[in-house]
Amino acid sequence: MRNRRFLLSRLVKEEIERSSSQGLEAALAEECRKLASTGFRIPDKEGRPTSNPVTIDRRKLDRIAAGDEGVNLRLWELRLLASYFERNQGIDLSETPVFEKLSFYEPLTKGGKVSFLFGLRPEPSERANSLRLWDLRSMTVIAEEAYQTGHRLELDWRFVETAPANILEGKSEGWNFVSIGSPRANVATEVLLSKMFGTTPFQSEPGHPRLPFPFSFVWPQPLRSTFATPVTSLQATVGADELAALKSGRASAMLINGRAHVVEDSYTQATIPGVIAAQRMIDERIVVVVAGLSGPATFGAANLLKDLAAELPPASAVPDHASVMWAAIEVHVVAKADAFGDPRVPDKWAFITAPEVWSPSGRLATTRK
Repeated sequence: MRNRRFLLSRLVKEEIERSSSQGLEAALAEECRKLASTGFRIPDKEGRPTSNPVTIDRRKLDRIAAGDEGVNLRLWELRLLASYFERNQGIDLSETPVFEKLSFYEPLTKGGKVSFLFGLRPEPSERANSLRLWDLRSMTVIAEEAYQTGHRLELDWRFVETAPANILEGKSEGWNFVSIGSPRANVATEVLLSKMFGTTPFQSEPGHPRLPFPFSFVWPQPLRSTFATPVTSLQATVGADELAALKSGRASAMLINGRAHVVEDSYTQATIPGVIAAQRMIDERIVVVVAGLSGPATFGAANLLKDLAAELPPASAVPDHASVMWAAIEVHVVAKADAFGDPRVPDKWAFITAPEVWSPSGRLATTRK
């Protein structure tokens, strides 16, 4: 049952956070009195039914909230908790699974504040900057899923033209960040990925050695990015036709765990790669990157975020030594010849790799769903 959580553990934990263990203990005693008036009976120490109001000890409530698998729950205690949550929160435990799938959105939204970071595309002829439609669609998908958690949310979005190193500052405590788009589309992604992986942004130059990260982008046009790999370094990795397409600017690619995923620009249909990366930082804030090789792949990564059933590694007390949870994805895209405007239509998406934990010393583990 890995990546599953006992539903009552979450419900009890949230109640304790609202009112304390002592407060919940008292509330359950009151619930027991209400139930007693309907004929609810609890066995005493000798197993005889009694109408005396009782409750669940606060120490046991703390163990339930902590997910202690050794805690003993009696049937009447389950009935009492079920009655309490139905009466006070409208949650009918008879219609709810006993275990719930861990959602990546829980830690992302728990603080109630999420800020989206977008890149802008210069439009010199219009003397303006434009926001990519695919990035906006990706944000919409993530926001809709975030609201499904039931947490009260304050959403914010920032449009990033330059990349200040202190991009996470200027926000009060409790804000989590989601950067949308690849480093080419969004300089905020370059900065956040560099913070996650403990390196310096914008380091890439032609001929630089391949960095020990699990993924990188390959663009024909030179881009100063720590997470870009030059086309020339792929000579032993891809076939002659793919290499020629990359060199001539007719294709781009991603390197994922050493394997090249090449996509030619003039396709009628293609499978386009992308990546999701997330980290719990030293101040407990969560930063997330959803980045595709193209806009439709970023959109697919945003849709897969809800299926990222893995727990974030704990924050590291040592700067630049925190672990990163990441997963590679792929999106099938069809280019419709008769479409008005952007002809690309993503119709399905999936994980290429299971979520993995990367540390400064290399890959730690694979998190199975």
